[in-house]
Formats: sequence, structure tokens, C-alpha cells
Amino acid sequence: MAARKPWRIHWLDAAVVALLLLFVFYGIGFDALGEPGLPAADVTEYVLGVVATVPLLLWRRFPITAFGFVAGAVAVSLALGYAFGPVMFQLMLATTMLTWKVQGSPLYRVGVGYGVVLIGAFAMRYALLANDPAAFLLRWVTSAFLWLVLPAVVGVGLRLQQETRSRVRAERARRAAAEEQLRIAQELHDIVGHGLAVIAMQAGAGRHVLERDPRRAGKALTAIEDTARAALDGLRAEVANLQAGDPPVAADSARLTPSDGISDLPRLVERIRSGGVPVVLDLDPGLDARSVPVDTDHAAYRIVQEALTNVLRHGGPRATARVEVRSTGTDLVVDVTNTDPRPPGTAPDEPEVVAGLGIRGMHRRAQRLGGRLETGRRPEGGFRVSATLPSPASVSAGRP
Repeated sequence: MAARKPWRIHWLDAAVVALLLLFVFYGIGFDALGEPGLPAADVTEYVLGVVATVPLLLWRRFPITAFGFVAGAVAVSLALGYAFGPVMFQLMLATTMLTWKVQGSPLYRVGVGYGVVLIGAFAMRYALLANDPAAFLLRWVTSAFLWLVLPAVVGVGLRLQQETRSRVRAERARRAAAEEQLRIAQELHDIVGHGLAVIAMQAGAGRHVLERDPRRAGKALTAIEDTARAALDGLRAEVANLQAGDPPVAADSARLTPSDGISDLPRLVERIRSGGVPVVLDLDPGLDARSVPVDTDHAAYRIVQEALTNVLRHGGPRATARVEVRSTGTDLVVDVTNTDPRPPGTAPDEPEVVAGLGIRGMHRRAQRLGGRLETGRRPEGGFRVSATLPSPASVSAGRP
């Protein structure tokens, strides 16, 4: 069990208390000048002033105790007939701090108890000076509001503001955690889903040619091995990211974190081709992947990967694909087209496209970067995925 951190007086509290003590010693002597009939300043009033000031050092750790000392000293001072003086400012501070730091039944018990005592002290104080009942009542109510109610309201307001900020921070943390969970789920879906789709296609092709073309079956097995290894590496990287709280794992996570981007598209396309789908890759010759922001670079790769995975899963037996990536100067445009050769209307029983996790994930990737993504069937047959990703850095792509 960790050792409890020792409590220390805050330097700001010490500075405030020091100033208030100076205020007490220099101010008490002038208290009674404006109100004749009050007793002259004496040692008792100075002692009460010190008792009402020094406990403010404790307000952060012991707000109820600090308020009790201050309120008690002020009540005794008023009951003895001393003038309103510097101690009243200490009462305002103590009341504000109490209602700021304490809530619920402890606040109600302390507030009611000391409130009655202080209001009674106000009454005794004015009973010594006021002969007019109306003036007595007015000054009594005004003092209670000024020295007690108003500081209490300020303290409650500070506490509510602090609670609101805490809730906002907690909500932001919750949203950040939810977004990270969603990101990891999407990465796992793309990594594992793509790998399994390619493996399934390669396994099917290898099984069909196993007896009559062993060489081709061997190539399929090699492709399965490479695809499985890439998927496992990506899966290990995401698991390491989940365990990043452990320093050794965090270092390994930095090494394993996937950095697939536009420069890796040729390798991705070759893997899809090995699965039996002809793919044409058209990369903008003026596009320099190093000038594209890392997030945009990775998102473009994942969108192409998921779109081609869908071609493997849902494309017809003679489907082909075309991938085009180009820069417009301010945006990175990614187009993936499934050129299914079936004429429109030849598959009336073909179901409508339902946006699954893959399509929704592509939309989220684009939206997270401030871009947009459009998907839909082509009138001439097949399916098209088009993403526009903001990429200001690509303005300089291809320039000397």
C-alpha cells in the first residue's frame, strides 16, 4: 500500500493569512471610530482577530474545522460588542470556502448550527446600539445577508462550476476511450477480415488445382503463409497497443504499430491478385507519399484494403477491380471500382447493399479526417467506393 502523502500548507494560503493578520493588527484600532459607544480595542479583540485568521491555513484539508474557529471567534467578538472589523472578512472567506468544499448533511449541520449562533451574535451586537426596532431589524438582516448568505452563495457557485468542469473532463475521457475502442475494433476488423478473405480465396484455389497443378497449389500455400503472417503482425501490434501501460510492451508496441500507407498499395494489390481477382493500380505519378499526413496515408490504405476485401467476398466470378489514388493539391482522392462484367438487370435477385462494419468503418475513417466517402452500385454493374481525404501537405507533392 502506498504511503499517504504528507499534508502541507499551501504557500498561497500562508501568504493570504499573513496579509490578513497585518490587516487585523492595523485595522482593529480604527474599528470604533465611526460608531461611538463601542468599547476600545483591547488585547481580547486582538486575540479574537488572530483566532479568526490563523485557522484559514487549514481550509483545504479541514474546511469545517477552519470555519468553526473563525465563526466562533467572530460570534464572541460581536457578542462582546466589538465593532465590525477585519474579522468579518475572515468570516466571508471561511463561509465561501466551507460551501465550496463541503456539501450534503455535513454542510447543513455546520451551516445551521453556526448560522444560528452568528445571527444571534448579530442580534446581540445591534441590541446594544439600536433603539429603533425597524433600524435594528434592517441592520440585522443586512448583516446576515452580507456576511453569511452572499459568501455561501458564492461558495456553492464555485463548487458547481468545479463539478461541471469535472463532469466535462470525465465525459471527454469517456468519449476518447470509446473512440479508441472503436478505432481498435475497426483496425482488427480490417486486418483480420482482409487476411481471412485472401486466405479463403487462396485455399479454395489451391484445393481445386492441388492434383493437376501442384506448382500453382504451392504458390497458393505460400500466399496463405504470407497473408497469415501479415495479419498476425497487425494483430500483435493492436494487442500491444492495448497493453501500452506496461513500459516494455509499450516499447514493443511502438515497433509493431502498423504503418501501412500508399507506398504499400502495390504489395496489397499483388496479394489480391494472388487471390484470383485482377486488379489495376493507378497511382498519381506526382504523389509523394512522404508529403501526405500520416493519418491520411494510413486511412487511404485501409479504405483501399477494405474495398478490395469486399471485392473478394462479394464480387462475381469474373469481377475485376481498379484502384486509383490521386492528389488534387488539397485533397487525396481514392477510388476503388469493382468492374463486375455482369450487365445490369441480369441478377434481379441480387440483394441490396447493407452497410456493415466495413463500410461504416470506411465512412468513419474519412469523417475523422474531415473528409467524405461515397459508396454505391454502378449502373453498368459492380460497386464503387470513392473517398476524398483532406491532405494540405500534398500541395507540394511532386514539386522540386
